[in-house]
Amino acid sequence: ASERWSRRRLLAGAVIERAISDRVEPVTAAEVASFYAEHRASFVAPATVGGRAVRLRLDATVPRDIYQSFEDAAARAQRGELTLDQIPERVTEGPAVELLELTALTPRRLASMGAGLKAAVDALAPGEISDVVQEGDALFVFELLDRQAAQPLTQQEAERRVRQRLERSRRAQARRAFEREVLAAEELVALP
Repeated sequence: ASERWSRRRLLAGAVIERAISDRVEPVTAAEVASFYAEHRASFVAPATVGGRAVRLRLDATVPRDIYQSFEDAAARAQRGELTLDQIPERVTEGPAVELLELTALTPRRLASMGAGLKAAVDALAPGEISDVVQEGDALFVFELLDRQAAQPLTQQEAERRVRQRLERSRRAQARRAFEREVLAAEELVALP
């Protein structure tokens, strides 16, 4: 019985989608231009930061002196005595130490890396190096190379988003109209 119900639900969904698709007119270039002009402020490329990080994976079997050498090298980099890419050379044993190139990190992407790391990066000016920050199973040191403010998108850059938004809106309207018609009909169509 549940297979029969699933099949009918799928068939009903297909009928609804076909009916909706037949009712939705394509979005025109003039509609894109008009919508963009009215909602220009909502089409913005997010702020980004770019930088590099050194990550030291935490491992309970590694002696404390490895972690201490990482922290010491990070402090020396903050004082300008080492560059960030020299830190992995200073930590010669133990867990994996990686230099990561991190470009165009949005606030959302940076937050997904951890609240502590985001807070440390947010406090940096370009050219500065963070303190050691622990996130999950790793220690990080971050060097901020650049910070870009949010930028408005041109109509051309926003066109795909505008079209998608208008198409979603049209499909939702068509679905509501179809549902009203079905509910108002005196006789329902039987599905195979």
